[in-house]
Amino acid sequence: MVILGRVCYVLLMRVAVSAPIQFGVFVVSRTIFYELRMAAEHISRDARCPQIVSNLILKGINLTLRMSPVVTPVNPPGQ
Repeated sequence: MVILGRVCYVLLMRVAVSAPIQFGVFVVSRTIFYELRMAAEHISRDARCPQIVSNLILKGINLTLRMSPVVTPVNPPGQ
């Protein structure tokens, strides 16, 4: 429950960021997902977090990263 509370706090504190996408009543962007990932990784590395929960969090992050689209740079280097 504490983990869910922390993640919700991060999500709500990062609502007003650039490049928004409308999702229900919340505005979501890449910055929010980055902050959620950082918060989840921080929680998983906490000494008080059980090992099985830590493994589940990290496997979920890795699965999400594998499924995410590749972001191409606007101005590729060397041009």
